[in-house]
Amino acid sequence: MPNGNETNVLVKHRLADKLPDALAAAVDEFDESVARSNEGRRGHVGAVAELQAVSDEVMRLVEMPDGLNRYRFGGKAELIAAWKGARNVAAEGRGAEAPAPPEGDVRPAA
Repeated sequence: MPNGNETNVLVKHRLADKLPDALAAAVDEFDESVARSNEGRRGHVGAVAELQAVSDEVMRLVEMPDGLNRYRFGGKAELIAAWKGARNVAAEGRGAEAPAPPEGDVRPAA
């Protein structure tokens, strides 16, 4: 609660009537910002949980051909080894940069 001197300063600068309204508006804006932040955080947590569930389902589906092919190839070690090699092929990710060409005098092979 402002004392007499503080009130006089506010009145002198014509802030006595405007300041409470401005402070109330600032507090309301802050409260709205906090509410939006909380809503965004809840949405993020929900999206992460949904992404994890989808990821788990994808991994389950990816494992199905592995089991089927192991059964299909039976005791044929060569085919099972080929399947293991084929399923472990690493693909370049999106946005991966191409490797830089080697430096120096490089000539095509004859």
